[in-house]
Amino acid sequence: MVTRVQYLCNICKTSQIIQFTDETRDKYITRDPNGLSLYSHIHLCSFGMAGVNNLQLDHNLHVRSYDYVDIPRYKRKVKMMIPGAPKMKKHKETIVVTQIFDKNDLNLLIQFDMSDFAIQIGQYNHSNNVPEHTLVSPTGIISIHYYESDIKFTPKLEKWLNTLTENLEILVPARLGIVIELIQFIIKDKDKYPSDIDKNIIKTILVSHDIFFEFNQGVDVSTLAHAYGDENGYLMLELISLIREKPMVKLHELVLAVKRSIVEIMFALLILEIHGVININRPGIMSDDFDMDSLLSI
Repeated sequence: MVTRVQYLCNICKTSQIIQFTDETRDKYITRDPNGLSLYSHIHLCSFGMAGVNNLQLDHNLHVRSYDYVDIPRYKRKVKMMIPGAPKMKKHKETIVVTQIFDKNDLNLLIQFDMSDFAIQIGQYNHSNNVPEHTLVSPTGIISIHYYESDIKFTPKLEKWLNTLTENLEILVPARLGIVIELIQFIIKDKDKYPSDIDKNIIKTILVSHDIFFEFNQGVDVSTLAHAYGDENGYLMLELISLIREKPMVKLHELVLAVKRSIVEIMFALLILEIHGVININRPGIMSDDFDMDSLLSI
């Protein structure tokens, strides 16, 4: 049996529909008639990326209230920490996202000590549980704590999460949706080690609020687009058309126009950049050198 839950997002002003099966209902919704259940609904929102509404649902799946959650805008200065595993502490604000996948549980706590907030993914109580693994950025100001999950911790996943911590230390994300989409990207490709282009996707998405694109005139893109198959080729041609029409276009505008994920769009844009079709201007990030053979084999 499938139950439909509908509500209006106050940010993008669109009607959102969630479909609960008996399995997902039993997993996320309490049977206590006097209690409410917190459920995080993720959808494409106004900023061209994932938006998160935390819904309070009763046992009949009626929406009693909901709040849009995002990364806090305040920052505070902290003394540089000595590298090593940080102490678990309570932050000024812990953003809770109950789940980011429909079927597989992932339980993480991402701590941003420089900005004094944390992102909790999963419904576990991290204050009463010891993480199975802790990954720390070089200076110790970013840490990711992995708790027992359906998605297992492996050396490959460890490499992905280490890459994320290293980049979060330098490039604090402007939106919660950026972190959500990056974790979804990491879990999708967790069975392989991150390549150079994967690492550059993470870096570029973290500064997606600042980057812009320029088209290089006189470059033949028809052969290039054909080489990457119908779906990716069509996406490349669509992106090129948008960049031509609006010089200095921003990433979120491209996402809203083509209705594809940030990761899919960024991959296509990086291919175009490697072949000299466009320039990607990344304020604050040095240009990366890529092994073309490994890039084209993806």
